[in-house]
Amino acid sequence: MEKTMANDMTLSSGARFYRCALQVNPNDYPSYRGQTPTPGPKDYAGRLLVEAQKNGIEALAITHHNNCDFIQVIRPLAKGMGIVIFPGFELKSSEGVHTLCIYDPETDHARMQRYLGEFGIRDTASSNNSNDPSKQSFREILRIVQDEQGGIAIAAHGTNSDGLFEVLSGRACMDAWKDERLLAVQIPGSIDDLPQNIRLIVENQNPEYRRDMARGAEQAIAVVNAGDVAKPEDLAKKSTWSWIKMADISVEGLRQAFLNPDSRIRLSSEETPPLHARLEEIEWEGGFLDGLRIRLNENLNVLVGGRGAGKSTVVESIRHAFGMEPATDEAKKSHRAIIKDVIGPRTTIRVLVDSPRPAPRQYRVIREGANPPEVRDADGKVLSVEPGFVVGNLEVYGQHELSELSRQEKEQLRLLERFATDSSDTQKRKRELRRKLEESREGIERLSQEMERTEEGLAELLREHVEGNYSKSLHNLLDEESLHARDLAGNIRKGADALRSAYGSLTPRAAERLASAGETLAMRIEEDDWPRLPVISLNLGTEESPHFVPLSRLSTGQKATALLCLLLLESDAPLVIDQPEDDLDNRFISEYIVPRMKREKRRRQFLFASHNANIPVLGDAELIIGLTAQSNKESGEIYGVIEPKHAGAIDNAPVRRLVEEILEGGRNAFSVRREKYGF
Repeated sequence: MEKTMANDMTLSSGARFYRCALQVNPNDYPSYRGQTPTPGPKDYAGRLLVEAQKNGIEALAITHHNNCDFIQVIRPLAKGMGIVIFPGFELKSSEGVHTLCIYDPETDHARMQRYLGEFGIRDTASSNNSNDPSKQSFREILRIVQDEQGGIAIAAHGTNSDGLFEVLSGRACMDAWKDERLLAVQIPGSIDDLPQNIRLIVENQNPEYRRDMARGAEQAIAVVNAGDVAKPEDLAKKSTWSWIKMADISVEGLRQAFLNPDSRIRLSSEETPPLHARLEEIEWEGGFLDGLRIRLNENLNVLVGGRGAGKSTVVESIRHAFGMEPATDEAKKSHRAIIKDVIGPRTTIRVLVDSPRPAPRQYRVIREGANPPEVRDADGKVLSVEPGFVVGNLEVYGQHELSELSRQEKEQLRLLERFATDSSDTQKRKRELRRKLEESREGIERLSQEMERTEEGLAELLREHVEGNYSKSLHNLLDEESLHARDLAGNIRKGADALRSAYGSLTPRAAERLASAGETLAMRIEEDDWPRLPVISLNLGTEESPHFVPLSRLSTGQKATALLCLLLLESDAPLVIDQPEDDLDNRFISEYIVPRMKREKRRRQFLFASHNANIPVLGDAELIIGLTAQSNKESGEIYGVIEPKHAGAIDNAPVRRLVEEILEGGRNAFSVRREKYGF
């Protein structure tokens, strides 16, 4: 009997975007501007919260000038409405720069009063002091708020007369902008709409204001839309709120978002990324992962844990649930061994899938033991479709499978097909092919036969021109990764030394025989219409000075890097890879893979099992899942578990400690990123 998979929202799925308004003022805000305040703080607070709900805003920072009393009024009301209140205040520095000071939602009123007092603001009940400057400079405010009080500071009104760029100038402005404690600045709209002088600074293109940037980062500082909310209706204005990605709504969540704005901050003017197919939940009944259920994030998920903890089991479970066969012989052996010995032949795997096309719907893919997988709709009705239909071109690669693929040109050709130009007719044909997987398999088989005929034809040509018993040498030549008809013809013309240099499998005598056939053989090879095989190259230079090297001349790690770069592009279907770093040069992970992964995860789901810190830390994984193996004291049976505290984003302190302790490199691996991740 089918076990129902509940969509249990209490299970952590890591960081997500929250719509946040970070400069909300109370009912007496008009008095700051010399106007009559709105009466009734409690009624006003209720109106603010209703408007927040209406506009989908889940977090409000109350940042009145030199005052935090309104927080006591709105916080109790907000709890019953599911809206988080950040307590805070707005200060004017000794130079006149306005600064938003925001603290953790649990900070009590007495402590907030003490924080204000540390800036020389005492009589907070009086409206007369609302425009008094702090005794501290702008940079001192940054230091006190973040280092001593545990809050976070934002440069307010970036383009206004009381903002950083208008109040400060020259060296003072440069030093303030480049202060490592300045994590965010408020702007009214998009970056493109900023005045040119400010835009160049924000985009890190002004040399005098240039800030240090983390490797692979696109932005040097976070910019947020957080304009003044002077009345509840202002929450409808796009200038007052931003999308901020956090594991939980907290000051630490804000800090991590501001440290990694590329993937965690989205201005209200930016387009929402299109919906994409995703694996939402996976559940096991039986086997090593019996009783385990994990919820996945829609972006980057990373499985971590020691050897034997179950990382590969999760990856191969997904492949098994969807009835997918590995492409290489070694991967097939490994997959079948895990199914037999770890997952178990009688285990049931259930995968909850969110599919956006043709309309947003949820499906369940269920595989019971060795039975074929079945697809059910949200009501439990069995559908007559293949699992691939509901999740698009899902791709799953096991441990070391990328290295194996780098030696198989047929699979490389399949990877390159995604880059073919799509006309409307092509798109229609692709949709039809997705629903007819058998036709795709037949096409692959035809390609395989065509390649075999190519090899046979080339072998026959070589035998015609090379007499004698050199069959083993010719056979080895045909297996060369770097063998291409045009290159072979050119090397025959160059002579035996060139043939030996290009094709190490050739014996000296076989090379001499091929060279002696000379121009006649070279022309025959060039005249025949050989099918074109893929040529994949990796840029080992820079964007300014590219140096592309063909796959055949790359190291094993570089080959896998090139293939992974292809896998990361031109698809919106989930990509699942078991420990890709095992096949990669470590330098390429941070220089090639992480930047691409961070860009693509905005519109695609990734699930990687990893023991390398660069992938979850530099990639800013939305969800890190720590797996461990435990033994049942009574039965002695070993099974996989996930402690709830070890599932979350890097905002979460236990997750940070887990990453630090388990992943390759330990503390040393994070020393260069201490500023970025706070440990």
